[in-house]
Amino acid sequence: MKIWTSEHVFDHPWETVTTAAMQKYPNPMNPSVVGVDVLDRHVDPSRKLHSHRLLSTE
Repeated sequence: MKIWTSEHVFDHPWETVTTAAMQKYPNPMNPSVVGVDVLDRHVDPSRKLHSHRLLSTE
């Protein structure tokens, strides 16, 4: 299992960024990702979105 963490500040509206991030997979252009499960998702007191997802790959 590979553990991966990433943090980035996007210069776009909140709705655009969160919608794009949650719809990224599954993606017909990248068939190696076959499933995504959300393990935990919350917004912390500083208004950061934390999303812990499990990606299943081939």
